[in-house]
Amino acid sequence: MTFYCENSAADVTDNGIGDGERSIKGRGGRFWQPIVSNNVFFNVLLASLPVCLLLWVPCIWVVFFSIIVLYYNGIYKNRVGEKALTALYALGVYRDLGVIFGSYFFLSICSIVFLNSPLKSIDNPLIFSAWLLLSPIIVLLKPNTQIVGYGCFVAVNIALVMALIQFHFLNEPRAYGLYGYGVDGSGAIKFADIALLFGMLTCILLSDSKAKFFGRLGLVFGLIVCLYAASRGTLVAFFLCGIVWWLFDVQRLSLRRVAITLMVLALAIFALNMLMNNALVTRVSETSMDVYSVFNNQLDTSMGIRIQLWLAAVILFTQHPGFGVGLNNFEDAILVLNQQHILSDAAVRYAHAHNEYLCALATGGIVGFSVTLLLFLVPLKVFKADYNANLWAKAGFWTICLMSFFALTDCIFDRRMSVMAFIIVISICLAGNITQKN
Repeated sequence: MTFYCENSAADVTDNGIGDGERSIKGRGGRFWQPIVSNNVFFNVLLASLPVCLLLWVPCIWVVFFSIIVLYYNGIYKNRVGEKALTALYALGVYRDLGVIFGSYFFLSICSIVFLNSPLKSIDNPLIFSAWLLLSPIIVLLKPNTQIVGYGCFVAVNIALVMALIQFHFLNEPRAYGLYGYGVDGSGAIKFADIALLFGMLTCILLSDSKAKFFGRLGLVFGLIVCLYAASRGTLVAFFLCGIVWWLFDVQRLSLRRVAITLMVLALAIFALNMLMNNALVTRVSETSMDVYSVFNNQLDTSMGIRIQLWLAAVILFTQHPGFGVGLNNFEDAILVLNQQHILSDAAVRYAHAHNEYLCALATGGIVGFSVTLLLFLVPLKVFKADYNANLWAKAGFWTICLMSFFALTDCIFDRRMSVMAFIIVISICLAGNITQKN
């Protein structure tokens, strides 16, 4: 993408937001004055974000400020995109998301001031707002689906390598990447979520190119990482996305194709289970025993603890329906329930309800729950409207679907990695969608 400088003695013709060009007609006739051609470098920066999120390094914010520098040097200083940027900030989708993030910010302030929530409660709305403000700049710099898709492919390959090393060479029971020790499951769940997300984005963003094979391979790699991480909630989220895909896209798959796909999946899982020394069968057996224990009123198992936490969240909401007990106060609140013998000692080790929606009800009341729903629904509506128009809308649509299903079995906004992944991907997809529409 090439930008052009202004000339005080020239008549300037702006060709619109979408084409990224600017012609200048001076006394000597029409001429062009290129300033900077940085689209490839910008897209490489975007493509590095999946790897940064996977490795969880401070480079995320280095990329953030580098994009601002590119905009300032390439567009703002020459006043080519200043008016366009102002117009983009006024778009309905950015205005609506701005209102939601503002509400989240207001809820955070109220929780800190009136409900003694920790100061970190304000982190999420600040992160959301920062990347929302960056999204119109990404529009002007023009994101590229293929380059970003390859970045996601590199990230999911790195995730697979880490999973193989941790399971087969370090003898860890569950792969967890760099998200903390994986035995308790916390790091493994985050690792599986991010790997599956980037695998899915690889499949979508590379679906219209000659690299379609790599896109599908990326999705397969993401699913393999989920199996190595033994994250049941992540696999359930993928299954629910499959149901939505079947219904939303009105798929008409032949019985033969379905049978062949199921047979290939069964053989692949069987082979992977043998490679993993029957770890998958063991995980299924453990889950079955957990379910059996729950029906026998033994609730100190993995699933039983989740059920206790879900019930605790409902109890806290009924006690504080308006604004909840305060953001990030769930851990302290369930200690009281433990003293009342409503919650077991095993359950009070957790700082969240293992369900984003129930956690929002408990810590934010009906206000926090409404804000949480709108965080998913507003951008989802935008992406759904443009679903058949471009790949960016499809990527955004399935990102929100997948993460909203992650939220059924985990508190994704309680984890910094999930927060960053959510807003970064949505900001890029919103920008890409607007760019391709114009």
